[in-house]
Amino acid sequence: MSSKILLMEKEKLSQQFRKIFKVYNEFRDMEDTQIMKNSLVVGMTTTGAARLQASLQALKSPIVIVEEAAEVLEAHIISSLTNYCKHLILIGDHQQLKPSTANYKIETQYLLGISLFERMVLNKIQCHTLNIQHRMRPEISCLVHPSIYPVLEDHKSVMNRPPICGLENCLYFIDHQEPEQLCKDSSKKNVHEARFLINLAKHLILNGYKPENITILSAYLGQMFEMQREKSQYKLLLQDVRIAVLDNYQGEESDIILLSLVRSNTENKIGFLKNENRVCVALSRARNGFYMMGNMTQLSNSDVSIFSN
Repeated sequence: MSSKILLMEKEKLSQQFRKIFKVYNEFRDMEDTQIMKNSLVVGMTTTGAARLQASLQALKSPIVIVEEAAEVLEAHIISSLTNYCKHLILIGDHQQLKPSTANYKIETQYLLGISLFERMVLNKIQCHTLNIQHRMRPEISCLVHPSIYPVLEDHKSVMNRPPICGLENCLYFIDHQEPEQLCKDSSKKNVHEARFLINLAKHLILNGYKPENITILSAYLGQMFEMQREKSQYKLLLQDVRIAVLDNYQGEESDIILLSLVRSNTENKIGFLKNENRVCVALSRARNGFYMMGNMTQLSNSDVSIFSN
């Protein structure tokens, strides 16, 4: 059999497969839709909502709730709505992380970084603010109140929490002038901060804290990798200590947060830390203990009001 005939046969089988697979997906979506129709509440991502438009239309849901709405692109919310939507509820915080796209130039040119949620707030459309926080002890919540949240109040459950074992205070800023380093991928790291915070995590665990209750955060991917390398030296002890990039930690919390700010240079550049929304997220993740490390001289000379104040 010639190669030409084989190619024709292959193409014919491929077309048959695509038709069968399309029919299979249609039946599967019909089955999924039927399951969802029998549920009082249906949850999905905004990406899933765009893909399942036919299912959303079939559900005829009169109420749509979007959580973390200030971080969702406006187009994603619009694609989640159908003709049957009578009540759209957006829940979020426009003072924390904004929507982001893969193309920063297009994002800034067309203001894609402004969510529908923020647009409505800026245009004075009526909204309701939750003013009582149940996460941070008062010593930590004072970092964001009143500077970011003027009317924030502490719930009684966050009062009188026990002190942090092995440390004198529940809140520290560890100041230093050790220089940052440039990573191969143009990200930034600070080896001095990485070593110090990994050893601080060790100290806290040896004082009785569970590793899963300690999280180390950084604004830079390069610093996250550097801290993971340092952590690998103490696999058994630090295995369950989470190390994360700040932008992936919105909406989360930990009993103890160790924060690496990384930037320390002669040009006084603070990079990602110029974004006050990102700083707001960083300052509001800890429940009981919060320990930051950075070059405060450089940070306080920046235009970021949270640091300069």
